[in-house]
Amino acid sequence: MSFQVDYVRQLEHLLHHQREWVPSAESGSTVQVELGAVLGRRLLEPDFRFSMPELPDSCRIIDRNGHGRPIYRPLLVYALTRANVLTNHKGEMESFNWPAENLPANLAEPAAIACWEALSLFVAKIDGARNTFDQLIARQQKSGSFLLARPSDSPDMRWYYELVMLHALGSYAAQSGDPSAMKAMRHNALFHLEESQPDHATNQPWGLFAFIWVAEARPLADQLLHTLQTQHPDGIGGIAAILVADALLCLRCVADRLQ
Repeated sequence: MSFQVDYVRQLEHLLHHQREWVPSAESGSTVQVELGAVLGRRLLEPDFRFSMPELPDSCRIIDRNGHGRPIYRPLLVYALTRANVLTNHKGEMESFNWPAENLPANLAEPAAIACWEALSLFVAKIDGARNTFDQLIARQQKSGSFLLARPSDSPDMRWYYELVMLHALGSYAAQSGDPSAMKAMRHNALFHLEESQPDHATNQPWGLFAFIWVAEARPLADQLLHTLQTQHPDGIGGIAAILVADALLCLRCVADRLQ
């Protein structure tokens, strides 16, 4: 498919020119999420070697500005596991009790964390991943949204977590070939095309693979890539590099399956 070739080239170009990771805010009790950019290097250089036996629970995960978000840890664990850097995955997930029916927006953060933890389990070949994504898919709204919004909910924050969950689901769909996950990914990508404003929610390319893969949503993918090139003329890094690398990985996985 010609569109895949074009996007693969764009993503590889971004990764070839990504900023070199430098630990600028780490200490004995903190690890930077930017370390996950090693995933892109592993995709471009299969012989690249780097090992990190475990990521201690006591370590706080921060970005280069010293800020922390709960989603940073499962994102970093996934990137390091997928890059074969984290060699001792504990196979543990935080307890999240899925509501009986709809997923309210006030539970967006723990639900997103559960999705990224499940993605790590899948990559590490540990049971539990499919059930988490099945739970998410079962609560998808007719609009394609994963979250049930209330009038008091912040649209930007809701859209942000929709994108975070979409990225995890899309990565699982591409790597597993699960048709129900691919269908739900498409439905949510179209939701963002029709009803959300991703650029208002985040400047990171969450959901990039889904927007590339769903033809109608490719304008969103192009917008994300243009934003990266404009905002990072000296090269992407950190979370953006992790998400771009994961989108490239997903495109490769799907291409391999279609051969």
